[in-house]
Amino acid sequence: MRIPAKTRSRMIRCMVATLSCAAFCISAPVFAQSADAGSSEVSAEATAEAGVGPLPEDFEFVAFPLVAYTPETSVLFAGAGLFFFNVSDHPRARRSDVMVSAAYSLRQQAALKIDSSFYFGDGTVHLGADSLFLDWPSDYFGIGEESVDDGEEYNNQQVETELILDFRLADNFYAGFAYEVGYNSLRIDKDTSLFEPVTPGIDGGLLSGIGIRAKWDTRDTKFATTEGQRFAFEATYFNSLLKSDYDYWKLRLDLRQFFSWSGHTVGFHAVTRITVGDPPFYDMSTIGGDRQLRGVFRARHLDNSMFVVQSEYRTPYLWRLGLAAFAGIGDTFKHFNQLSVGDIKWAGGAGLRVLLKEAERVNLRLDFGVNADDYGIYFGMSEAF
Repeated sequence: MRIPAKTRSRMIRCMVATLSCAAFCISAPVFAQSADAGSSEVSAEATAEAGVGPLPEDFEFVAFPLVAYTPETSVLFAGAGLFFFNVSDHPRARRSDVMVSAAYSLRQQAALKIDSSFYFGDGTVHLGADSLFLDWPSDYFGIGEESVDDGEEYNNQQVETELILDFRLADNFYAGFAYEVGYNSLRIDKDTSLFEPVTPGIDGGLLSGIGIRAKWDTRDTKFATTEGQRFAFEATYFNSLLKSDYDYWKLRLDLRQFFSWSGHTVGFHAVTRITVGDPPFYDMSTIGGDRQLRGVFRARHLDNSMFVVQSEYRTPYLWRLGLAAFAGIGDTFKHFNQLSVGDIKWAGGAGLRVLLKEAERVNLRLDFGVNADDYGIYFGMSEAF
C-alpha cells in the first residue's frame, strides 16, 4: 500500500516529536527531583537578596519543559510549573496548588493558562480561580450533520476566567457557586465557504454567566488517582442581564470511579455536556483532544451536546516509569433522539507515565491514541481523568 506524501510527512513529524517527548520523560524526574529537594534553599537565598524574606517551609514546586505534537497544534513547545503550599495553619490543612503553563506551536498558536485551587481552614472552604489567554488558530468543520471532512482555519483571541467558591457541607461533599466571564475576538477568512452570517458566534463577543457547582469527591489525589470516586455537576446560565452577548444554559455531569490492587489501577469516566439555548460555536460541545477520546481530532465533531465513556488501565511504577492503556466511545448531538449507535465514535491507545512528585503522584503523561479516521500524540502533566 502506498502511503501519501502528506501522511508520510506527518508520521515523520510525529516520530520526531515522540522521541523528543521520550527524552524529556526520561530526564524530567531528575530535574523535578532536584528542584523539589533544593527549592527551599534556593528560594530562601533568592528572596533574602530581594529583601522579602524566605518562603514557607511547606512551599514546593515541580517544573518541566516539553516538546509535543498533536493533530490540532503540529509541533508544540511548552513549559509548566506546579506549586504546592498551605494558606492555612490548621493542623489538618489541605494543600493548595497553582499550575502555570505556557505554550507556542508551529501553527503560531500561543496560550497561557493558570489553574488555582486554594483551601482554607481544614479544607472547609475552597476557592478555585482559572484563567486562560489564547491567540489560537483553530479549525472549523461545521456543526452537527452540516460538518465536512475538510475544515477551514480561523483565529480566536480569547481571554477567560472562572471563579468557583464552594463549601464542604458534609464529608467529601462540596457545593457552591461559580462565575464565568470571557471575551472572544475572531478573525475569519472572508472567502471561506463554511462560515455564514447565521453561524452562531461568528462575531465573537462577551460571555458572562453564573452557576452552581456540586461534587462528591473521595479520590486519594486529583493528579493520578488510584482509588475513590468523583461525581460532579455544573450548571451555568449566560444571560444578557450579566452583559453576555449570548443567552444559553451549559450543563455538565462528570462521573469517575477508580479501583486499585497491588499498584495496578483501573479508572472509569463518563461525562456529558449539554447546552440549551443559543451558544456561540466556540463554546459548543466537542469530543477528542488530550483528555476525552484521545486520537479524535478536537473540534472535528461539534454540536450542542456530547457524551464520552472511557476507561484506563495503569501499571505499577518501575522506578519512576509506568504504562497505561485506554479506550472509549462518544459522540456529539443536538437532541438525544438523534443519537445513533452506528455513528458513535471510538478511540483507544497506550501511553507512558513518568512520576515527578511521589507525595501528590504528579505525572508526566505521553499518550498515543488512534481512532477510525485519525491519530494523535499527547503530552502533558497529570492524568487525562
